[in-house]
Amino acid sequence: MLDKIDKRKHEVRKLRKELRDLYTASFNLGYIKLEKPIRHGWFKHLALRDDIARRKDASVFREILEVSGIDIWGLDKKYADKIWDKQSRKDNTIQFPGIRKLNQKNYNKLSEKAQKWYEGFDWYWTPAEGNVKRYYCRVPRYFFKITYTRAFITRKQIVDPKIDKRIAEIKGLLLSDRYYNYDQTNRRYRTKYMNDMYNRIARKRAKVALNNYDENTFDRRIYESIPW
Repeated sequence: MLDKIDKRKHEVRKLRKELRDLYTASFNLGYIKLEKPIRHGWFKHLALRDDIARRKDASVFREILEVSGIDIWGLDKKYADKIWDKQSRKDNTIQFPGIRKLNQKNYNKLSEKAQKWYEGFDWYWTPAEGNVKRYYCRVPRYFFKITYTRAFITRKQIVDPKIDKRIAEIKGLLLSDRYYNYDQTNRRYRTKYMNDMYNRIARKRAKVALNNYDENTFDRRIYESIPW
């Protein structure tokens, strides 16, 4: 007969497996294309300054923005600003706000003319791969300006509120006192404070998924951006 610790660990493994299956099922629901795009928030990103856009080689810098540029989405401009600032502080792949350092794969997407505006450096080393490179963009920052573009939804993810509700329930269970100390994922990444916080979030999202679902207006990005 399993003792208490082994029993709880077994229950955690079952919950983790169910959670993975639910995520797979949710992903496999797919998307539907909308007959008419729906206005939905803003993208914050960099664009070429007007004088730079008139240069003969402007197409090279547009290409650089296409590959290195970052689009930040928000329900409104203020929220997009918040995510823009947060990502710029915490994401070490960002060279400066709006421009990302490139890995080898994305660097190879650039034309020869665009590649001349990058400088490679050793990012890290592994026994299997050796030196792994990243590429800095050498285009002066003043070539760019911050701009906002209206965002539209052209397709909607098919959702099952029962699946979303169960996902939220399982997340809450895994962060509860009953299972928290027996889940290696929690023990590795969560503090007790985060445990309590995420538990409240999971319960609130479960309530939202159950009570406020409307198949004609539901959008997962709105649901996941609800301020808690």
